Amino acid sequence: MKWIDAIVKVLQNNKQDNGVYAPMHYSDITDAIIQQNLRETYGITPKNTANAYMSTRPDLFNSLGGGFYGLTQVGINYEVDNKNKSRDNKEIDAEDAQINSKINQEIEKANESKIIKIFGMFWDRTKIEWGRGKMKGRQNVGSEVVDFKDVRGLYVLYDGREVIYVGQALKTPILKRLKDHTKDRLSGRWNRFSWFSIDGINPDGTIFKVDKRISMDLEHLIDALEGIMIEGLEAPQNRRQGNNFGDEYIQDDNIEMEKEQILKTCVGLLSRI
Repeated sequence: MKWIDAIVKVLQNNKQDNGVYAPMHYSDITDAIIQQNLRETYGITPKNTANAYMSTRPDLFNSLGGGFYGLTQVGINYEVDNKNKSRDNKEIDAEDAQINSKINQEIEKANESKIIKIFGMFWDRTKIEWGRGKMKGRQNVGSEVVDFKDVRGLYVLYDGREVIYVGQALKTPILKRLKDHTKDRLSGRWNRFSWFSIDGINPDGTIFKVDKRISMDLEHLIDALEGIMIEGLEAPQNRRQGNNFGDEYIQDDNIEMEKEQILKTCVGLLSRI
């Protein structure tokens, strides 16, 4: 199904008992599209893609600010092409590609307007491919995997949920600094980490590197600092992540790495027989 049809379908299904079509946040819309299996592929940045599609179609969607969108009257009356689900996915992607340039422009604007562009919370140290130098994650369960090995920014080390160290990585990537901490005095004291990147992700999965200097107004700076504190400290009275903050990525389960570990364990057990 085309992105537009999938987005409209989710919002049309969000009709309340009083007959009002309730608005939704673009993250929740994307999650619903994936949960309902409305598309076969979702790309690298499905949340950003959905947000960009809605921002380029004011005839169908009302932007309510803060990432929330509702349907216009045209959107309410829009006839979703449900047959798309059974069509060749390449044909659907070709139709989607007609406005890819606009989508890319919207994503580039988002990358340029945020200090913290992407982040990951409470990632498991044991799931990092230290030997291969890879730090993999994805935006949604159904989206493609991205390697964040080259991103720079800030990081927090935890022992369980307790913060034990906060560091920065600007001259070298975050992954390099984390690897250093597997060998230094902190080596045995942390098992999870969070990371906050000043670099972003392009739609093709490549890293969007910021320049040496960033032009940023005071409001955006405060928004970024607030977002880091809310996410990093998990203040119990906060119910949001902060304004104009980046997109969260979940850690990849790394099934291949688990298979290798199981194989090594089996080989070790057999060697003792």
